[in-house]
Amino acid sequence: MGGNDGVNTLATAETYDPTAGVWTNTIGPLAFSHRYHTATLLSNGKVLIAGGTVGLLGTADAKYTEVYSPTVGTFSAGPLLPEERQGHSATLLSNGDVLFVGNSIVGGGALVRTLTYDGTTFTWAHLASTPLTTGSLIQGRYNHSAVLLSTGKVLVTGGFGLYPNSAELYDPTARTWSSAGNMTAARSYHTSTALRNGDVLVIGGYDGTTSLSSLDYYDAASNTWSSSAQKTLSMGRAMNTSLMLSNGKVLTLGSYCPVPSGTCTTYNTSEIWAP
Repeated sequence: MGGNDGVNTLATAETYDPTAGVWTNTIGPLAFSHRYHTATLLSNGKVLIAGGTVGLLGTADAKYTEVYSPTVGTFSAGPLLPEERQGHSATLLSNGDVLFVGNSIVGGGALVRTLTYDGTTFTWAHLASTPLTTGSLIQGRYNHSAVLLSTGKVLVTGGFGLYPNSAELYDPTARTWSSAGNMTAARSYHTSTALRNGDVLVIGGYDGTTSLSSLDYYDAASNTWSSSAQKTLSMGRAMNTSLMLSNGKVLTLGSYCPVPSGTCTTYNTSEIWAP
């Protein structure tokens, strides 16, 4: 749903039927056009679309949210975000809320406040009204990655900010953040995939100069990072997509060079990581 076709920000959406192998336009378009937004599957089967911007300058409409209902195939406007957000992450928690982390708009930097969305009452609650207090990220960041762990905690990694190799854990019960150490490389525009054993595989990303072919591996039990035992990608990948397959392997595909240059290359290839 949404995105940008190189000229316009889109308000269209499609669904994919894996049995028939075909794509179908949704009955209704989005209520707003979005890019750099998030789309989160809620516990009730609906999808929450939040933030993102309209226009090439990326400065408009980033407070808008809407909800997609798969039973009727239409979108309806949701509550406005308390502040504009793009380059953020939105993670479904075990209790059905959605955790919002980071931002690339406010002050041109990374927003350290965190929000949760209650899918039942459609209300927003600030976990912290000022930066660096209980409920706030330890380090502000955007274009990072966030993944729900089997423990119910959320691992947030990398992103643009002062410490792009840092990681931290969010505890939804205590509503607090703690350090999860440092990855072996600085990364933004990367992916994080929770593995069956409870650990997390971080793939690719952008280090401020180039797309990365390296991987980072998070050991949840010891709260440590390593890369020595992991294979590298056959090519650098950033803004890629990764997902867990039914056999426990991880598929990653696509790439985009965040900073255009004479050597910038995109790929239509895919790779599979095996534990």
